[in-house]
Amino acid sequence: MKNFNINKMSCLESKRGVYSRHLIGSFKKHSNGMSLIEAMVTLAIVSFGLLGVAGLLLNGIRVNNVSNMRTVAALQVNDMADRVRANYKGLKAGAYNALDTSGSTCESGGAAPAICSEIQQAHSDMNKWNLQNAALLPSGFGSISVVPGLSELFEITVSWDETKSGAAGQKYTLRFQP
Repeated sequence: MKNFNINKMSCLESKRGVYSRHLIGSFKKHSNGMSLIEAMVTLAIVSFGLLGVAGLLLNGIRVNNVSNMRTVAALQVNDMADRVRANYKGLKAGAYNALDTSGSTCESGGAAPAICSEIQQAHSDMNKWNLQNAALLPSGFGSISVVPGLSELFEITVSWDETKSGAAGQKYTLRFQP
C-alpha cells in the first residue's frame, strides 16, 4: 500500500484554492457590468426584431381584409344566383340577359306586397343586389350575362376595388346553369 502524506494533499488543495480564488478575484476587477456599446447593440437588435414583427402583423391584417372582401363577393354572387333561380319565368323570358339597372322596378308603397312582372322582378333584384354590393364592397358592382354560345349558361360577376383607389381591380365570377 502506498502511503499518502496528508500534509502534502492539504498543501496542494490549499494552493489550488488560493490560485482559483486569485483568478476569480482578477475577473471581478475587470468585469464591472455591461458597457454602453453592448447595451446599444442589444437595443438595435431587439428594435429590428420588433420592426419585423410589426411588418408581419400589418401584412396579416391586409391579407385578412382581402380574404373578407372575397368572401363577401362569393356570398353576393350566390345571392344573385338564388334570386335568378327564384324568378325562373323571368329567366326563361330573357329578363336577365344583359340586365342593366335602368329598368322599372316594382316596389310596393303599402303593406301589401307588390305584384311584379318577371321583367320588373329581374330589374328589382338587380337594383337591390347592386345596392348591397356597393354597401358591402368598396366600389362594388355586379353584372349578369349569358355565356356566349351557351344560352343556358349564365355568368354572374361581382367587381370591387381592393386597394380603395377607385378602380375595380378584383372580380369574382360564377358560371351557373339554373
